[in-house]
Amino acid sequence: MLQPSLAKDREGILISPVDLNQEYYDSTKAWRDNAMNHKFHSGTLVNDPRSAKRNFESFF
Repeated sequence: MLQPSLAKDREGILISPVDLNQEYYDSTKAWRDNAMNHKFHSGTLVNDPRSAKRNFESFF
C-alpha cells in the first residue's frame, strides 16, 4: 500500500513520482546567490557572544 508520507519515528521507504517536464517551486532561489557567495544569513547580523565564537572559515 502506498502512502503520501512516512509514519513518524518509523523506518520506511517513500517513493515519489518526479515529472522532469513539469515546472517546480524553487523555495531556495531567493537565497542561492548569497549562499554561493558565502553569505549564510538573512542580511541582519546578530551581536551575540555565542555567534561570535563560531568559525565559519573552517567550512571552506
